[in-house]
Amino acid sequence: YLSIKIEMLTIIKWLSVNKLSLNIDKTKILVFDKANFSVKIQLSGGYAIKECKCFKYLGLMVDSQLKFDKHIDYVKKKIQKRIGAMYRGSSLLPIKYRKMFANS
Repeated sequence: YLSIKIEMLTIIKWLSVNKLSLNIDKTKILVFDKANFSVKIQLSGGYAIKECKCFKYLGLMVDSQLKFDKHIDYVKKKIQKRIGAMYRGSSLLPIKYRKMFANS
């Protein structure tokens, strides 16, 4: 993990040279491995970048082991909410609006 820290310091140096900033609150690191320990990279200025095991990237839930269990659960929850709303609104909405809701 030393090489990750070196690369992060290189990135931060590049950002400062180009007058850009890194939002530490939104910055996470994802290491693709099977180990169950977490990494916390300490940077200069008291900043720390934490490792996350799963995050959402372009609508896809990516985890550290490249499994799709969390993504499937995420999509399943979204679908269950829509199906429940369609069922509850089936007696209230005309078929035209129900079709629009299903296709959105």
